[in-house]
Amino acid sequence: MGRNAILEKHHQDDEKLYGNGRDILLHCCCGPCSTASLERLLELDWKPVLFFGNNNIYPSNENDKRYDELLKVARLHDLQVIRAPYDHANWLEYIKGLENCPEHGERCIRCFEYNLRQAYEEAVLLGISHFTTTLTVSRFKSSKAIFQVGESFEGFTPIDFKKKDGFSRSVLLSKQMGLYRQQYCGCEFSDLTSTENLNILDKEDNSMQEIFNRRSIRDFSNRKVEREKINRLLEAAMQAPSAQDQREWCFVVVDDPEKQTLLSRVSPYSRMIAKAPVTIAILCDTSKLKSPDYWEQDLGACTENLLLEATHQELGACWMGMAPMQDRMDSISSILGLPDFIKPFALVAVGYPQEGKGNRFIDRFDRSLIHFNQW
Repeated sequence: MGRNAILEKHHQDDEKLYGNGRDILLHCCCGPCSTASLERLLELDWKPVLFFGNNNIYPSNENDKRYDELLKVARLHDLQVIRAPYDHANWLEYIKGLENCPEHGERCIRCFEYNLRQAYEEAVLLGISHFTTTLTVSRFKSSKAIFQVGESFEGFTPIDFKKKDGFSRSVLLSKQMGLYRQQYCGCEFSDLTSTENLNILDKEDNSMQEIFNRRSIRDFSNRKVEREKINRLLEAAMQAPSAQDQREWCFVVVDDPEKQTLLSRVSPYSRMIAKAPVTIAILCDTSKLKSPDYWEQDLGACTENLLLEATHQELGACWMGMAPMQDRMDSISSILGLPDFIKPFALVAVGYPQEGKGNRFIDRFDRSLIHFNQW
């Protein structure tokens, strides 16, 4: 499918989600997740009715705290919140036998089912034909898994609130409103496994943000990339691990338009280089090799570091692999005048993204790809 066709499909998908002024019951897990989700619903011309159940949340004072934060968000939009009676024992019975499942496992799927069923029943009671959930805004939850559960309930509307930078937007709005942001999903079992999430939630400017938001950028503005930022990219690249600490990487930074044009012709996939402000050639100095079989792994780690720093610097970047295609490697060597002991590995186009074409979160998590202890 071509790029224009993909964009048209996304547009058509958005059109299917428009509310046209209809009511929709929104299952709200907490105040922070509701911020960006409510914005999106209003953009799509829905009239949201807020519902807070969440019997999974433990202990009861944590449930109260999250409800209170949701009320702050609701007041901002002049909306009321329907709250279901708290019954954690009922939820425990529903997930019985799954207490020791890992996060993102079967217990979480069962929990989605519990909360969506409760939201569905409330929507039926109120005579509301559509319902959805704020759960999809979290980058720790698979929207695909939530949609698969939601399909079994009539009226479920699959809106992925992570789209259009929903998670980052929820973080920003929560900070602006001074909302309490929890450190774990909700139940006592998720609390036991929340250590790895703690720093992500507390430090939104750490490297995890760049990991989740990085994407390949091919459309650049004409804005010049500052030399200081280029240096930062290269500093990050050189912090990568390497076999036997051989650190065999070296670089050529190219901003000469003529050389950019020549490099753009090296492969069918490097055409964007002609319009990129800067191209960085990632190279291997073979004279430094102590473990020759690992140079591509080393330079792969080096290149990923560079991409993550580019995201942190609000730049866009696109990695174009050249090794082991010898014809492409030879072309680069000729254009850049490389000595025989220097081997090209990759080209990275760098620049400020065009408006609307920047880095953003895309949910790629797929729990079916994960196996523990054996296949």
